[in-house]
Amino acid sequence: MGTAADEDSESFDDAELAELSGYARLAQRLKEAHEALRAMDMEVPERADFVRRLLVITAASRHDRTDALRRLDRFLDALVLRHKGD
Repeated sequence: MGTAADEDSESFDDAELAELSGYARLAQRLKEAHEALRAMDMEVPERADFVRRLLVITAASRHDRTDALRRLDRFLDALVLRHKGD
């Protein structure tokens, strides 16, 4: 007899597991983006703009993972460029 964890994992097919893993990757990247933004030293209006953009991306991730990943890539690029400008 299998464990409860074994029985839970057997209830998903490979496509479902891949999709769940994609959401886990997106969640991890969103977490990293929030941490990177929190660590940056910037003026309040600029920080507010970045926070607003990240909140929009987070909300979009609930509806369209592909679009959220695309937006997150652009957001992180802008954050890196901003950091290089310091």
